[in-house]
Amino acid sequence: MPGLGKTTLALKIYRDSRIQYEFPTIIWVYVSEEYNKKDIFLTILKKFTQQDMSRKSEEELAQQVKEYLSTGKFLIIMDDVWTPEAWDQIQAALPKSNRYGKILITSRYENVAWRANRDRLPHRLRFLNQDESWELLQLEVFSKEGVCPPELEITGKLIAEQCDGLPLAIVVIGGILVDKLSSVTDTKTEWKKSI
Repeated sequence: MPGLGKTTLALKIYRDSRIQYEFPTIIWVYVSEEYNKKDIFLTILKKFTQQDMSRKSEEELAQQVKEYLSTGKFLIIMDDVWTPEAWDQIQAALPKSNRYGKILITSRYENVAWRANRDRLPHRLRFLNQDESWELLQLEVFSKEGVCPPELEITGKLIAEQCDGLPLAIVVIGGILVDKLSSVTDTKTEWKKSI
Protein backbone atom coordinates (compact mmCIF):
# COMPACT_ATOMS: atom_id res chain seq x y z
CA MET A 1 0.00 0.00 0.00
CA PRO A 2 1.55 3.32 -1.00
CA GLY A 3 1.66 6.12 1.54
CA LEU A 4 2.15 4.06 4.71
CA GLY A 5 5.67 5.38 5.29
CA LYS A 6 7.94 2.59 4.03
CA THR A 7 10.35 4.96 2.31
CA THR A 8 10.20 7.43 5.20
CA LEU A 9 11.11 4.70 7.67
CA ALA A 10 13.93 3.48 5.42
CA LEU A 11 15.23 7.08 5.15
CA LYS A 12 15.26 7.37 8.95
CA ILE A 13 17.37 4.22 9.10
CA TYR A 14 19.62 5.47 6.28
CA ARG A 15 20.25 8.79 8.06
CA ASP A 16 20.55 7.43 11.61
CA SER A 17 24.00 8.17 13.07
CA ARG A 18 24.10 4.81 14.87
CA ILE A 19 23.50 3.00 11.59
CA GLN A 20 26.15 5.13 9.87
CA TYR A 21 28.59 4.22 12.64
CA GLU A 22 27.75 0.52 12.37
CA PHE A 23 27.96 0.36 8.56
CA PRO A 24 30.85 2.23 6.93
CA THR A 25 29.18 1.72 3.55
CA ILE A 26 25.51 2.62 3.19
CA ILE A 27 23.93 2.74 -0.26
CA TRP A 28 20.46 3.93 -1.23
CA VAL A 29 19.07 2.36 -4.41
CA TYR A 30 15.69 3.41 -5.78
CA VAL A 31 14.37 0.46 -7.78
CA SER A 32 10.77 1.28 -8.89
CA GLU A 33 8.41 -0.59 -11.18
CA GLU A 34 10.38 0.32 -14.31
CA TYR A 35 13.87 -0.52 -13.10
CA ASN A 36 17.09 -0.99 -15.03
CA LYS A 37 19.56 -3.52 -13.61
CA LYS A 38 22.52 -1.73 -15.11
CA ASP A 39 21.54 1.56 -13.46
CA ILE A 40 21.09 -0.21 -10.12
CA PHE A 41 24.53 -1.80 -10.37
CA LEU A 42 26.08 1.54 -11.36
CA THR A 43 24.44 3.22 -8.35
CA ILE A 44 26.04 0.65 -6.05
CA LEU A 45 29.44 0.88 -7.74
CA LYS A 46 29.53 4.71 -7.46
CA LYS A 47 30.04 4.21 -3.73
CA PHE A 48 33.30 2.35 -4.38
CA THR A 49 34.90 3.88 -7.45
CA GLN A 50 35.00 7.11 -9.44
CA GLN A 51 35.81 5.15 -12.59
CA ASP A 52 33.29 5.45 -15.44
CA MET A 53 31.76 2.01 -15.75
CA SER A 54 28.81 2.93 -17.95
CA ARG A 55 30.26 1.12 -20.97
CA LYS A 56 30.54 -2.20 -19.15
CA SER A 57 27.94 -4.90 -19.68
CA GLU A 58 25.34 -5.83 -17.06
CA GLU A 59 27.22 -9.05 -16.40
CA GLU A 60 30.53 -7.24 -15.85
CA LEU A 61 28.86 -4.73 -13.55
CA ALA A 62 27.14 -7.50 -11.58
CA GLN A 63 30.51 -9.20 -11.11
CA GLN A 64 32.10 -5.93 -9.94
CA VAL A 65 29.26 -5.39 -7.45
CA LYS A 66 29.77 -8.89 -6.09
CA GLU A 67 33.52 -8.28 -5.72
CA TYR A 68 33.18 -4.92 -3.96
CA LEU A 69 30.57 -6.26 -1.56
CA SER A 70 32.28 -9.58 -0.83
CA THR A 71 34.03 -8.20 2.27
CA GLY A 72 33.34 -5.51 4.81
CA LYS A 73 30.19 -4.20 6.43
CA PHE A 74 27.58 -2.60 4.24
CA LEU A 75 23.91 -1.72 4.27
CA ILE A 76 22.07 -1.43 0.99
CA ILE A 77 18.56 -0.04 1.04
CA MET A 78 16.56 -1.17 -1.98
CA ASP A 79 13.59 1.16 -2.06
CA ASP A 80 10.37 0.28 -3.88
CA VAL A 81 11.03 -3.22 -5.24
CA TRP A 82 7.88 -4.19 -7.14
CA THR A 83 8.17 -7.90 -7.96
CA PRO A 84 9.89 -11.05 -6.70
CA GLU A 85 11.40 -11.41 -10.17
CA ALA A 86 12.97 -7.94 -9.92
CA TRP A 87 14.48 -8.92 -6.58
CA ASP A 88 15.81 -12.18 -8.07
CA GLN A 89 17.55 -10.29 -10.87
CA ILE A 90 19.11 -7.74 -8.52
CA GLN A 91 20.15 -10.11 -5.76
CA ALA A 92 22.00 -12.32 -8.25
CA ALA A 93 24.76 -9.66 -8.13
CA LEU A 94 24.91 -9.58 -4.33
CA PRO A 95 27.37 -11.80 -2.44
CA LYS A 96 25.88 -14.67 -0.44
CA SER A 97 28.96 -15.26 1.73
CA ASN A 98 29.37 -11.86 3.42
CA ARG A 99 27.48 -12.19 6.68
CA TYR A 100 28.31 -8.58 7.60
CA GLY A 101 26.48 -7.13 4.63
CA LYS A 102 22.79 -6.32 5.08
CA ILE A 103 20.01 -5.50 2.64
CA LEU A 104 16.84 -3.63 3.57
CA ILE A 105 14.02 -3.79 1.04
CA THR A 106 10.90 -1.66 0.86
CA SER A 107 8.02 -2.94 -1.19
CA ARG A 108 4.28 -2.57 -1.28
CA TYR A 109 4.05 -6.30 -2.01
CA GLU A 110 4.63 -8.86 0.71
CA ASN A 111 5.64 -11.59 -1.75
CA VAL A 112 8.80 -9.58 -2.49
CA ALA A 113 9.79 -9.71 1.18
CA TRP A 114 9.12 -13.44 1.36
CA ARG A 115 11.25 -14.04 -1.74
CA ALA A 116 14.10 -12.06 -0.23
CA ASN A 117 14.12 -14.04 3.03
CA ARG A 118 11.81 -16.93 3.82
CA ASP A 119 13.23 -17.26 7.33
CA ARG A 120 12.16 -13.83 8.58
CA LEU A 121 8.79 -12.22 8.90
CA PRO A 122 8.54 -8.97 6.96
CA HIS A 123 7.89 -5.84 8.96
CA ARG A 124 4.41 -4.66 8.04
CA LEU A 125 3.54 -1.02 8.45
CA ARG A 126 0.02 -0.35 9.51
CA PHE A 127 -2.47 2.43 9.01
CA LEU A 128 -2.56 5.06 11.73
CA ASN A 129 -5.55 5.07 14.02
CA GLN A 130 -7.61 8.27 14.41
CA ASP A 131 -5.66 9.52 17.42
CA GLU A 132 -2.31 8.94 15.70
CA SER A 133 -3.60 10.59 12.53
CA TRP A 134 -4.72 13.64 14.48
CA GLU A 135 -1.41 13.79 16.35
CA LEU A 136 0.57 13.67 13.09
CA LEU A 137 -1.61 16.34 11.48
CA GLN A 138 -1.11 18.65 14.48
CA LEU A 139 2.64 18.06 14.30
CA GLU A 140 2.69 18.92 10.60
CA VAL A 141 0.51 22.03 10.87
CA PHE A 142 1.46 23.39 14.29
CA SER A 143 5.08 22.24 14.56
CA LYS A 144 6.10 25.40 16.43
CA GLU A 145 3.28 25.32 18.97
CA GLY A 146 2.61 21.59 18.70
CA VAL A 147 -1.05 22.00 19.67
CA CYS A 148 -4.08 22.95 17.62
CA PRO A 149 -6.19 25.87 18.85
CA PRO A 150 -9.44 24.52 20.36
CA GLU A 151 -11.52 26.37 17.74
CA LEU A 152 -9.95 24.29 14.96
CA GLU A 153 -9.89 20.91 16.71
CA ILE A 154 -13.19 19.46 15.44
CA THR A 155 -12.47 20.49 11.84
CA GLY A 156 -8.87 19.29 12.14
CA LYS A 157 -9.94 15.89 13.44
CA LEU A 158 -12.40 15.53 10.56
CA ILE A 159 -9.62 16.32 8.09
CA ALA A 160 -7.29 13.80 9.77
CA GLU A 161 -10.02 11.16 9.65
CA GLN A 162 -10.50 11.74 5.90
CA CYS A 163 -6.85 10.74 5.35
CA ASP A 164 -7.78 7.12 6.20
CA GLY A 165 -4.71 6.53 8.37
CA LEU A 166 -2.20 7.13 5.55
CA PRO A 167 0.78 9.09 6.89
CA LEU A 168 1.71 10.44 3.45
CA ALA A 169 -1.79 11.82 2.93
CA ILE A 170 -1.69 13.46 6.37
CA VAL A 171 1.70 15.05 5.70
CA VAL A 172 0.60 16.36 2.29
CA ILE A 173 -2.67 17.74 3.68
CA GLY A 174 -0.76 19.20 6.63
CA GLY A 175 1.50 21.05 4.20
CA ILE A 176 -1.54 22.49 2.46
CA LEU A 177 -3.25 23.46 5.71
CA VAL A 178 -0.19 25.17 7.15
CA ASP A 179 -0.27 27.53 4.17
CA LYS A 180 -3.87 28.42 5.04
CA LEU A 181 -3.10 29.48 8.62
CA SER A 182 -4.03 33.07 9.37
CA SER A 183 -6.56 34.16 11.94
CA VAL A 184 -8.46 31.36 13.66
CA THR A 185 -11.75 32.42 12.04
CA ASP A 186 -10.29 32.60 8.54
CA THR A 187 -8.40 29.35 9.07
CA LYS A 188 -11.52 27.53 10.23
CA THR A 189 -13.36 28.67 7.08
CA GLU A 190 -10.46 27.60 4.84
CA TRP A 191 -10.12 24.24 6.58
CA LYS A 192 -13.81 23.48 6.20
CA LYS A 193 -13.36 23.91 2.46
CA SER A 194 -10.77 21.09 2.63
CA ILE A 195 -13.24 18.54 3.95
